[in-house]
Amino acid sequence: MAKDQERKIAKVMYTEQGKTAKEIAERFNLSENTVGNWVNANDGEWKKLRNAYETMPDQLITSLKELLNALVERRLELQRDVDADPKEKVNISDEISKVSKSLEAAQKDSRISLSTYLKVMESVFNALQQKHPKIYIQLLDFQEEHINAIAKLHD
Repeated sequence: MAKDQERKIAKVMYTEQGKTAKEIAERFNLSENTVGNWVNANDGEWKKLRNAYETMPDQLITSLKELLNALVERRLELQRDVDADPKEKVNISDEISKVSKSLEAAQKDSRISLSTYLKVMESVFNALQQKHPKIYIQLLDFQEEHINAIAKLHD
């Protein structure tokens, strides 16, 4: 496989799938330094993208739910343990409350208004029309169907 192709796949693996440089190096039989150089190139572009993916609303919500579940399980274990430290019970309960509030805020922040969504789609399709007019024409029916489907979700 050509290095350019490996690099493109490695970028997806690192930024979107959360793989480590070591895992990627093993996958492509490369040195970890080579992959590390790719990760750190262009002022750490891959790291910035990875951070953006990790903090996307859906990923953040999933992470908060996992954390909340773990805290609730621990709190239930403490509840069943008669010798459990009461301070730990209080601390876990406090953490559950904080994570719950963070989860509610993340869910609220992740909602995109229909007008914002339409503005983004308009921008995408305008760019497509400029760069690939034939493809734009082919996608007109799709565009209309998609926008109508999204509008129904916001009723």
